Amino acid sequence: MSQTTCVSACGTALTYVKGKGAGFEKLAKTIEDCISLCQLREEFEKRGSALFEKVKGLCAEACARCASECKAANDSNLESCIEECSSCSDSCK
Repeated sequence: MSQTTCVSACGTALTYVKGKGAGFEKLAKTIEDCISLCQLREEFEKRGSALFEKVKGLCAEACARCASECKAANDSNLESCIEECSSCSDSCK
């Protein structure tokens, strides 16, 4: 599982959610958190950061939260994000 795949699926979901307008601000912020933490996790891993394990844990939490909130939106356009975030969360635990 690559964080890049999760970031890509979340990016697509974020564009979609932002297009839906009002009422989706919280979900958009959750997706943005997931994207940022996946990117940070990948960066810390590449450089062998001593803080990698902590960032990895935050990434797992952000991905799980993103999957959960996207699932709660009950929108089939978010399925890829849900699947990738669930997989990424599991791989970061």
